[in-house]
Amino acid sequence: MKLNLIIDGIPKINRNIHYTRKGLKYKPETVEENEKYLRASIINCLPYEFKPFNGALRINLLHFVFAPVPSLNNDEMQILRSGGRVIKPVKPDFTECLAGLFRALQGTVLISDAQICEMSDLKRYYGAKPRIEMELEEINTV
Repeated sequence: MKLNLIIDGIPKINRNIHYTRKGLKYKPETVEENEKYLRASIINCLPYEFKPFNGALRINLLHFVFAPVPSLNNDEMQILRSGGRVIKPVKPDFTECLAGLFRALQGTVLISDAQICEMSDLKRYYGAKPRIEMELEEINTV
């Protein structure tokens, strides 16, 4: 079974653990808000009466599409205006993008992120419409 998700909005990073001056750990409110937003967006994309996957999963496509930044040159902006995409070679890195998304997927689409066994077509770029595009597929382990 395949599941396609498109989560509208600018992908946000998740730097989980912060430390106070006294060395105490805490989780910033923005991280929790981002996870809640992602979870709600994912639930809205799911088919009626969807049950979380409980087998091994493959992510066939995972694209993080970011809003254009002012530092893009005229040629790059023209590519975006024509519906194209421009590679994003700067921060955030993939691990920061994946952290919040995987936590939001737990309990909604899958039971644990440990179920993800394969991943392909992982991209991060600038586009006209910021979003996260994802295609998940349950795979046979035999």
